[in-house]
Amino acid sequence: MAAPIGPYTPVVRAGDWIIVSGQLGLRDGSLVEGGVKAQTAQAIVNLRAHLESVGAMLKIGRAHV
Repeated sequence: MAAPIGPYTPVVRAGDWIIVSGQLGLRDGSLVEGGVKAQTAQAIVNLRAHLESVGAMLKIGRAHV
């Protein structure tokens, strides 16, 4: 899971609500190489990890990037 690069909390759970900050295609503090497709894929990996950290899950039926 990518650590935040600013003074904010990447995900907060409050009851039934889960608030997730904007996610970038970062790995190890840098944008992944490979353009928008690779960065979008990494952003989804990061989003999934943040959701799992608060006991939620991400299901994507179909996506085209």
